[in-house]
Amino acid sequence: MRGTSETVDEFPVDHTRRAPFWLAPTITVAATVAVNGLLLPLWILLMLASARFDSSGQGGPFRSCTADSAMCSGPSFGWIALVIAALAGGALLAAVIAARLTARFTRTSVGVKSTAAWSLPLVLLPALALAGIGIIESLSGA
Repeated sequence: MRGTSETVDEFPVDHTRRAPFWLAPTITVAATVAVNGLLLPLWILLMLASARFDSSGQGGPFRSCTADSAMCSGPSFGWIALVIAALAGGALLAAVIAARLTARFTRTSVGVKSTAAWSLPLVLLPALALAGIGIIESLSGA
């Protein structure tokens, strides 16, 4: 193509044509949901890390703390921070995938920053809310 100096995955990028405004957010949400489907074990780990468990060893490894519990542990703030950082990395990976897919299907350049603006809040807000709810429930039941 004449006038293009850049290619994305062997497809020329035409900077004169713009994609519809809804396409990049739609692809970003789809990529974010797909990546988080693969990261489902991290979401489960986040739920477990933000809860409070009976650590006496009686009643199984994930028995919740009750009034008759001898020892309680949790929430684990280190694990919560680690899992949220990993989920943020997954959101950035989804943003990169979405930027590449948008460039491939529309032949226009969409930056990773614009797709990350959709992907990061889509992952981090629910993760922080889930951790916060778990922490509040754990500490109020103490």
